[in-house]
Amino acid sequence: MKFSQSIIASVLLLFGLLPNLLAQTYTLVPTALDSGGGRVTSSNYAADLSNMAGGVASSQNYTVRSGYVGQLFDFGLIPPLNLLADGGGETLTGQLESPSNTTGFILVEPIAGLSITSDGQYSFDPSVENYDGLNAGQTYQAIGNWKALDGNNLEISAEILITVAGVNDRPTISGTPVKTIAKDTVYSFQAVGADVDIDSVLTFSMTQDGDLPSWLNFDPNTGVLSGMPLDDDVGTTVSNIVITVSDGSLSASLEAFNIVVIKTQTLNLREGWNLVSFFVEGDDMTPATIFAPIEDKLLQIKNLTQSYDPTLSANFLFLNNLSSLGVKDGYWLKVSEDVSLDVDGSVPSGASINAKSGWNLVGYPRLNGESVVSELISLGETVVQIKNLESSYAPSYPSFLNTLTTMIPGSGYWLNVSQDGTWELGDGGVGIATFQTRSNHSPEQKVGPAWVDAVVYPNLGATVLAQVSVQGKPVGAGSVIGVFVGDELRAQQDVILNEGNSYVTLNVNLNEEEEVSYRVWNSNDKNEYLVSGTMLLESGAMYGNPELVELNAVEVVNKSLDIFNVTSEPFGFSVNTMVGKNYTVEATGDLRTWEAVESFEGSGGEIRYTAPASSGRRQFFRVYVE
Repeated sequence: MKFSQSIIASVLLLFGLLPNLLAQTYTLVPTALDSGGGRVTSSNYAADLSNMAGGVASSQNYTVRSGYVGQLFDFGLIPPLNLLADGGGETLTGQLESPSNTTGFILVEPIAGLSITSDGQYSFDPSVENYDGLNAGQTYQAIGNWKALDGNNLEISAEILITVAGVNDRPTISGTPVKTIAKDTVYSFQAVGADVDIDSVLTFSMTQDGDLPSWLNFDPNTGVLSGMPLDDDVGTTVSNIVITVSDGSLSASLEAFNIVVIKTQTLNLREGWNLVSFFVEGDDMTPATIFAPIEDKLLQIKNLTQSYDPTLSANFLFLNNLSSLGVKDGYWLKVSEDVSLDVDGSVPSGASINAKSGWNLVGYPRLNGESVVSELISLGETVVQIKNLESSYAPSYPSFLNTLTTMIPGSGYWLNVSQDGTWELGDGGVGIATFQTRSNHSPEQKVGPAWVDAVVYPNLGATVLAQVSVQGKPVGAGSVIGVFVGDELRAQQDVILNEGNSYVTLNVNLNEEEEVSYRVWNSNDKNEYLVSGTMLLESGAMYGNPELVELNAVEVVNKSLDIFNVTSEPFGFSVNTMVGKNYTVEATGDLRTWEAVESFEGSGGEIRYTAPASSGRRQFFRVYVE
């Protein structure tokens, strides 16, 4: 049975207190009544010792520790534990003071930041948010009541008095900045500062790599970053931006971020294989994301070691080992029809591309094209050759045969070096003309041979340096050389005129080691000539260095007659012609008897026949060539 303090106190007796003895130690023997004869629970008692022998005036609080009815009780004093904590400071730890046989410590009521283990170890963390509102100089006292059991299973109790001193708390800052922006679009981001301390004044500041561009502004009073990029800002990046808030003593900062003024790269793709690269980097460069706008037309993309094929069935998706596209690689890209693709992203401020000895399929991550000579300086004398599907450069070429003079952003390149090295590219500047990615097929011809686009295979081709002639004479400016495997066009290139002679640098696309033939379309007479014989070409090989290949065309290639531009009022039509051929227009009314109505001499260009006014009879026409 547990008694209240007043009931127990009413039955306490003092024994052994002799008035005439000068005792320094006193034993109090309390007697407690318990009708059931059970154990007495712990309670606090006050003893007035002012009249005790020796004249000692004292008053003490005592706690009944243990005992049974009629048994001697011992008394002990457990003073309050006083703690002083610095708000926001380190955690206070220690052991509660108690008799050695005390067990089962508990905290009577929760106190923020305070915990007590069962063996009396205490821990107080003053940095919990409950005390954040204390300003410097302010204090708050938290009282923690604890209790435990002694060896006789009787309760003892005491207090922890915790005084928390307020300190200046660090402010906080939040916000998620926009990291990309298109030109002519308003950019706005506000960093939000907060402070639990009352009446604190917050200010903002910002740092970044380099100078803040003219299009961007920052307000230190509000934390607002805003502006509008224009044409000249496209492709640029404001790097390592850090926004900070301060209360005058302490500060907090957002994680560093970049703002990219996005550039749109346009890939103009032709049906079949294209050799391309990327000069912009988007947030997500996975093939599925980049090619989502043309997913129904994409057949495959690959570099030298990896591939992505969206047409693979679910059982074979593991074969798609090209998981991300980069700006340092060149890619073979195959589409089912002509199509354009826009890719948005930032333009890298330079790149380092590792080049292995031999051929490398590389990209050109620049916004602006630079001269090929200046771009290859970092590779020194190790450069053997660099080429795309149309043009080529090699230090060992005669200068007039180097058809690749300016690098084209977005084109893929084959780079051949004699030893391992690093190709260092800069940022290209902003004052040089920009390019769109060109298709990697034959260049458009306003005047020239009636050849279809060259067939492209995703392989390393061969290079042929040649001197060109027709029947031993140089061909005219604007003449075109074609390379064929059977009837399949694999390369075509305009001739180069130098000191009265005509030359050509041909990049011949190959499916494997193949035998090729050459044709010359001569602008002087508008005729197409065939070079006698064929030539076996190997992938990656160069022919004509140091001794040029001789391409002397002699035989005129007969062209099928093409009738076009037919009109009805008045009736007429046009035909293409060849030099050295005669063309006769014949007419008939019954399809049995034909009569020559006009003759022409072939010029290599087109001729037009217009019939005289009709007499009402039905007439048919044909062209006879000899």
